[in-house]
Amino acid sequence: MSGFLGMDPEQARSHADRLHTESQRVEELHAEIDAFVQGVDWVGPDREGFVQEWGGRVGPQFSSLSERLQGLGFDLEAEADQQEIASEPGGDGSGDPESLLPESVTDFLDRLEEGIRGLPEGIQRLIPDTPWAEMIAGGVVDLAEGAESLLEGGRDVLKGLPGPLGDLFDGLPDGDIEILDERAEIELGEEPRHVQDSEAPQNLADLILANDETRSEIRTEPPGGEYNAQDSAQIRIQTIQGADGTERYIVHVPPTQGAPLAPEDASSLGEWPGIIDGWNQQGQPFGWANNIYAMAGRENAGANAVTAAMEEAGIPPGSDVAFVSHSQGGLVASQLADDPAFNNSSGADGSYNVTDILSVGSPVQTYTPAQSSTDVMNVHHVQNGETSGDFVPTLDLEGRSFRYPGGNPAENVQDVPMLTPHEDPDYPQGSPDHNAHESVHRGPDGSYSDTSGYYGTLTQHADHPALADKADRMDGQYLGEDVVLVDDVVIDARRI
Repeated sequence: MSGFLGMDPEQARSHADRLHTESQRVEELHAEIDAFVQGVDWVGPDREGFVQEWGGRVGPQFSSLSERLQGLGFDLEAEADQQEIASEPGGDGSGDPESLLPESVTDFLDRLEEGIRGLPEGIQRLIPDTPWAEMIAGGVVDLAEGAESLLEGGRDVLKGLPGPLGDLFDGLPDGDIEILDERAEIELGEEPRHVQDSEAPQNLADLILANDETRSEIRTEPPGGEYNAQDSAQIRIQTIQGADGTERYIVHVPPTQGAPLAPEDASSLGEWPGIIDGWNQQGQPFGWANNIYAMAGRENAGANAVTAAMEEAGIPPGSDVAFVSHSQGGLVASQLADDPAFNNSSGADGSYNVTDILSVGSPVQTYTPAQSSTDVMNVHHVQNGETSGDFVPTLDLEGRSFRYPGGNPAENVQDVPMLTPHEDPDYPQGSPDHNAHESVHRGPDGSYSDTSGYYGTLTQHADHPALADKADRMDGQYLGEDVVLVDDVVIDARRI
């Protein structure tokens, strides 16, 4: 192949065949889902609206994607022919190198970037009884895996493109390409660290304050050192002796941390190989991609970190447990509580009696607890005049599925909407979205606002009927004047 300039025609044709095959797969999936949508046993205006949405907006995305994949395959075959002509002895082989694959490569990059960021809505797998959010998340994972396969199959072709086009893909790794890193294995720190100067929680706001501390350096014995959010997570477990003398456990599940989804200055697809590498190299089990695996109901590092930490802390099987969480933490807690092997009172190894989940800013309605006795409450900020609402809790689509188009019917799963507090001028936030979603608004000196953030909402509205009922339910068991803090430990967990 040393006589060729630029791409390898045989590799290009091989990748073109792959594009044709993927195009056919998309068409087959389109036909399968369309038949299901049209034949679903559901009547009424909601059904008509959904079918219209499918036929008018989502369905055509399948056809568009299939056509683009097919067209890219034909274009790539034609350009391979041109490459052979240009590389033959006596061939021209000169001219503008970007004339080889100008529009088709640009089109491919645009479609790939669009697919990674948002197209999965158009290829969700519609299965009865499965919440739409879970189906969409599963589609995201499947699309990422398909994109990884396509990139791996065409990597040498893309790197071999002439001039700036090839340079664009120089950052692609030579090994496996992982857009969403599914590593779920966990290792724990050497030993639990005991929190110093800790007190028993008196109310719901105290629970959220203690949970928020998992995202920063906590004063413990032995000391933990400076906390690096990209390296590991801190699972905090409090042992509480209730008014009845029974020991119960509060497990604090942290929110999304670590490497950001994308730096604010990431403006081109050429920057994404480095960004993806940053996501996948970090040891943080609660990275942004873990949200997708948790929403899709698949094994994930966050859930494994929690279960490993609970075992390390010595929580006896069958013990009463309450999860306290923020954002992704509530999603992971809800996923665990949905598992009947985990959430039961049998006393079997690896099982716990999950009595309560309290979360803020979390999408918890995708899951239904395995026990009807498990009480799930999420507090959700909504728009308040000119203030923004928190969009993260809406990602569960209120648990909607084909069987329950109006949302999850579970009576023991409650999402409580509360007005977003106005920004506290003493604790300014980076954006309106941050103001609506953050659990505790803190200053550089570690002080915090009791009027803004979810902590402020719980502090200022403790008499809200739903919040008061939840506090009464947990009083004497996990919080209140009659409980005693027996132990408070932090367990470090990282992906390997």
